[in-house]
Amino acid sequence: MEQPLHTIRSLSSANKARRPIALTIAVGLNLAFAWALNAGLVRTLVEKLPEVIKVDVVEEKLPDVAPPPPPPSMAEPPPPY
Repeated sequence: MEQPLHTIRSLSSANKARRPIALTIAVGLNLAFAWALNAGLVRTLVEKLPEVIKVDVVEEKLPDVAPPPPPPSMAEPPPPY
């Protein structure tokens, strides 16, 4: 049986040594970006918050409802045969 022809090759030992370093750099950059984004957003939100928050309770006004119509007058059923 012949070996299939494809371009996938096993990693050389030099590439295997670089892999953890590249992964560490990528994770570190992502964490730094997330920290910077979070720190900037928090600072902006704190600047926009008012010093005193005023709260007022407003009672809901119920609309005037007309009384329901009177029940219909029921005619007596006809007597049985």
